[in-house]
Amino acid sequence: MLRELVQQMDRSGGDRRLPLLAVGVGTVATVLLLAWWATRPEWVVLAQGGSPDEIGQIAESLADEGVPYRLEGRGTGLTVQEGDMARARVALARGGLPAQGRPGFELFDQPTWGMTDFTQRIHYRRALEGELERTITRMRGVESAQVHLGLQESAVLRRTGRAAEASVVVRLHGGIPANRELAAGIASLVAGSVDGLESSRVRILDDSGRLLTESDDGSGWDPSSDRNFRVRLEVERHLEKKAEDLLVAVVGEGNLSVRVAAELDFDRVERTTRSVDPDQQVALVEERAEITPGTPEQGAAQLTSSTTYEPTRSVESFARSGARIQRLNVAVLVGHHVTTDAAGAVAQAPRSADDLARIEALVAQAVGLLPDRGDGITVTNLPFLGMDVGPPAPMASPGVLEWAERLQRPIVALLALLLASGLGLALIRGMSGAAPVDPARLEADATAGALGSGAPGEDERVPAALGVSPGAMAPRPAAAAPVRVEDPELTARLVRSWMREG
Repeated sequence: MLRELVQQMDRSGGDRRLPLLAVGVGTVATVLLLAWWATRPEWVVLAQGGSPDEIGQIAESLADEGVPYRLEGRGTGLTVQEGDMARARVALARGGLPAQGRPGFELFDQPTWGMTDFTQRIHYRRALEGELERTITRMRGVESAQVHLGLQESAVLRRTGRAAEASVVVRLHGGIPANRELAAGIASLVAGSVDGLESSRVRILDDSGRLLTESDDGSGWDPSSDRNFRVRLEVERHLEKKAEDLLVAVVGEGNLSVRVAAELDFDRVERTTRSVDPDQQVALVEERAEITPGTPEQGAAQLTSSTTYEPTRSVESFARSGARIQRLNVAVLVGHHVTTDAAGAVAQAPRSADDLARIEALVAQAVGLLPDRGDGITVTNLPFLGMDVGPPAPMASPGVLEWAERLQRPIVALLALLLASGLGLALIRGMSGAAPVDPARLEADATAGALGSGAPGEDERVPAALGVSPGAMAPRPAAAAPVRVEDPELTARLVRSWMREG
């Protein structure tokens, strides 16, 4: 393409060279721009959402290692080139960045000679808080954690000492609010790591100041607490899953919906029963006394006995705590029966009353409905809107999508380069076509304005670029008189062609 462009510029005049020059410069610029875009490095996130101090320490460590970086998000994030990611991580790990909170038990790596008992206790508390913070931060989804411990104090001269307490502030990635399950796990972890600390004395807060733990004094569940609500949801979801797993093999996947409303009793019941059976008596106390006289004159020996009977008594103590189901209400929505004829057409038909009755009986047995308890069930047959009754669409291969994502830059660059080359070649070929030349005018100008002398037969060599056959040109005279040139451009092209051929 460039060779054709240079040849066309040699054959063109001054005014016609500007478009060709513009095409060449544009083509070269396009190729360079596409090459830069396809080979430019990809910048990936190394640190995000940190404080300016932390980002500054990371940037300083990368600068010492010679790793190029960019600051993002007004100084709260930092990106590096994709090829330098491994080297940047190694550099940060070598420097202990980003900072993982307060130090742990490495505080005791240094000698503690001359340290008072109070200072040692403070160091131990700081080390324990640092180790707990590191462990909590390693949990999935936790971005940072702050632990404050109030350790149990030994009281030698006092009757009671201070009980251990703890407070934890957690922050999750992306500002996601912490859930109760995570808070319970953190409370159990902290309580198990501190001597004399109970889970009920651990307070968990999120970064917005919302309390995630609740007090539990062991007296039972409060019906209005969040724990009872979660238990009720778990019971309902469990019963719904049992019913759906049973019916999915009959009505098909996505062709049914089951909802259960459960009423639970969270009261703690303690009962003591005492029973007495008067027909069954047991000798409780039996006393016997024998008096023997000292002399024969005092008479014979005397024997007395006393027995105390008491009826049989039984005592039973019964304590019940936890959640008990008081009532269940079940709603089952079943879609129409789907059929396919010989032609492959899909149709939906309502289910019969017998089918609905069998479905009702199955669900009642699966969830454990008791009519005496006041449980109820409703089964309804309705068409499902938007239900896909046809064959599922084939899914694209993950490998093809992955390769397309990886090669999108080179493919786009290649297509753009081919498009630019095609347009440039079309433009050059369009401009290289010679303009129509009048043979009579060309013969007159050649006869009247030919410069110099030539050998016989030289006039038959006419450049093919002018589009004129050799027979259309008249022979040049041996000597030509000076005449006025009406078309200088055409004359120059003719002379240039003669000079190349001669």
